Amino acid sequence: KNKDLPQMSLSLNDLPLGIYKTTLDGRILYANKTLINLLGCESLEELQKFNADNFYVVREIRKIQKSKYGYSGIIVDEYDIIKKNQEIIKVRDTEKKIIDANGIIYFEGTIEDITQIKLAEEKVIQSEAKYRNLLETMEQGLAFHKIIVDEDGNPIDYIFLDVNSSYEKVTGLKKSDIIGKRVLEILPELEYYWIEAYGKVALTGETISLTNYSMPLERYYDVVAYCPEKFYFAVVVIDITEKKLTEIALREKETKLRTLINTIPDLICFKDAQGRWIEANDNMLDFYKLKDIDYIGKTGLELALESSDFAHIFTNGDITDKETWKKASMLREDQTVLLPDGTIKTFDIIKVPIFYDDSDRDGLVLIARDITDRKKIESALVETSEKLKIINEQKDRFFSIIAHDLKSPLSSFLGITQIFSTQLNELSREDLQSYADSINHSAKNIYTLLENLLEWAKMQRGSTQFNPHFISLSFMIKNNIDLLGASYKQKKINLEFSAAEDIYIAADVQMLNAVLRNILVNALKFTYRGGTVQIVLEEQGTSALISISDTGMGMDTATQSKLFDIGQKVSFLGTENEPSSGFGLLLCKDFVSAHNGKIWVESELGKGTTFYVLLPLMQ
Repeated sequence: KNKDLPQMSLSLNDLPLGIYKTTLDGRILYANKTLINLLGCESLEELQKFNADNFYVVREIRKIQKSKYGYSGIIVDEYDIIKKNQEIIKVRDTEKKIIDANGIIYFEGTIEDITQIKLAEEKVIQSEAKYRNLLETMEQGLAFHKIIVDEDGNPIDYIFLDVNSSYEKVTGLKKSDIIGKRVLEILPELEYYWIEAYGKVALTGETISLTNYSMPLERYYDVVAYCPEKFYFAVVVIDITEKKLTEIALREKETKLRTLINTIPDLICFKDAQGRWIEANDNMLDFYKLKDIDYIGKTGLELALESSDFAHIFTNGDITDKETWKKASMLREDQTVLLPDGTIKTFDIIKVPIFYDDSDRDGLVLIARDITDRKKIESALVETSEKLKIINEQKDRFFSIIAHDLKSPLSSFLGITQIFSTQLNELSREDLQSYADSINHSAKNIYTLLENLLEWAKMQRGSTQFNPHFISLSFMIKNNIDLLGASYKQKKINLEFSAAEDIYIAADVQMLNAVLRNILVNALKFTYRGGTVQIVLEEQGTSALISISDTGMGMDTATQSKLFDIGQKVSFLGTENEPSSGFGLLLCKDFVSAHNGKIWVESELGKGTTFYVLLPLMQ
């Protein structure tokens, strides 16, 4: 049964014909209720204890039947069978050999109890009365006819000779209205294929089975027609209209379902209880390139052998199918896959297990939705969120620096102005000079801080233009040494510079001067009196390396890791209480990065510090 389709009110067990499926060696795989009852058994399990070949009264007939395969797709035979209670009956066996994808042979067919028909034939010859009684007891519609042919022997009509009451029921034609009349008199719109088929039976003696629609009667019929003697034929008629309409309705629903799932942008697939593919929408087939592959009835592992490009996806799918059935509930997960063209896609995978009678698994539905674009958007939002977080941290640090590092010199200004306001007449010339020096020192610190803050803010906004020129590094370093020489002499720090040769690079003069100045000022602050600051310029591969080393306070590893991070607080006094915000180094980092260079520090607490600036040479 296909549980994906609506339940039918009419099942195989409702058919009057026995239906079976057996193996080559006679094992019974399936039988409907009609056949089970016909053979005198109570259930399929009881029937399966017997071998199908054992029901033949003459066992050799089965060997003859099997020998016929290869000459005809369908074999129709009549023979005697023996029921469980040893009763012998006559049957008509319509059988077909089936070979599955694994090469295993099965036999499928129908068994019709024709004992009554055969007896009827005999009774017709022996006794009209007995024959009539038999006809009237049959459930199937039965009619006898004579074919009418033209002068060339072609069938053109037929006459009703006799019908039973069941025939009246299944066709709606009254016996009193049709006996002795031609069919085209009664049903002038009757399709010619009925006359043609019955003519073949009456003229050749061939027995046929057919299913067709009668437009005048507006009914579908299963018909078996046979020839008792030339020009005569009898038909056994079964009304299958309800069954046929159900099949048509199911096909219409299947068409609607197919249309529906093909309009959905998702990838959709239905699998049976063994994980074999039974239906997939066009999007699924296009994605896996299965439109030219016979995928129905194959598992993911079997499809993996036929489609190496998607083998990893098919194999993983089989694994998660089993997990879904084991879990016995819906499985949902995001899955990222690498496609043959190198594209990476992310899918929202939903697998829903289907169980029959709350016990045995019956199938599985797979729905895969491409969420690649959604994931990119989510990732972008996360990245934006992280950037906003960093920006907020930088903003907080920025204001913290301003608040902290401007407070000290401004406090000094306020204190001195307070003294000037209240004690000016009491101050000596030496006191005024000392206070003036303090004001000048504070003003310089404030100016340097504001200059660095403004430059860094311009870099963050993208307002600072990178304007490189061809310059001599030795010349730039010497200029900055000259600018700071007096401060170094005042603190009695020896400032040395060495270069194996002059090196030229393309650099923004203003930015590089700011980098050198900030590092040299820091070295001055954190080196003890009488110490040494050494500048070395050298080539290193395709880059110029500037190292500025001091013999000062040094710093621990934790402090080093914070120097170039706006989110970290680094502010401490120099060897003679010189203030430092650490903000100049942030500016150095941005300016060096603008040159596609690198800046880093090496230091040991109490043993001094070395800053390295690596800049690319001109190509």
